[in-house]
Amino acid sequence: INEDTHSQFAAMHIHLPDGTTYICFRGTDDTLTGWREDFNMLYQFPIEAQRSAVEYLNNTVSQYSYRKLRLGGHSKGGNLAIYAGVLCRPNIKRKIIHIFNNDGPGFWDNFVNTKEYQEMIPKIISIAPQGSIFGMLFEHKEEFRIVKSKQVSLLQHDAINWGVMGNHLDYADKFHDDGKVLHDALDQWMERHD
Repeated sequence: INEDTHSQFAAMHIHLPDGTTYICFRGTDDTLTGWREDFNMLYQFPIEAQRSAVEYLNNTVSQYSYRKLRLGGHSKGGNLAIYAGVLCRPNIKRKIIHIFNNDGPGFWDNFVNTKEYQEMIPKIISIAPQGSIFGMLFEHKEEFRIVKSKQVSLLQHDAINWGVMGNHLDYADKFHDDGKVLHDALDQWMERHD
């Protein structure tokens, strides 16, 4: 937590039994600083946590390691995982297998249309509940995997409520219409304001 820069950031490496490393970026915590940074995303790019995510990835992945990488996170953490994966050093980028964005917001048009972002799209797996609101903010170019949720509206954001069948998520065919209506209204509102 850095109150001077209004940023909240946390990440960790998890070495998996298959010989890969999962680098997990934390989403918004319950501090005012964390929430303020979320609101900063509406008018500021990049936010400090996004810069920290790239720096963390570049400084903690050894150039001598042969381990393949998976990046991911929930909410803002998913956004940070994508941002870091897109802008990290080329030798790290080549090690990335997948980037998991679990109901995290997208990015402004000028970022998703860059060559670097476009090259990473095949590796990005965005997962969102049927009534996703946060995960639908801003622009996404990747395809979504839609998961069922036991909750409604904003409460679907909490991944503890996502449907699980055995050892995998319980996927749905499409987003709920009510979430799409709110998403479209938010997009129109953001387009009208600087």
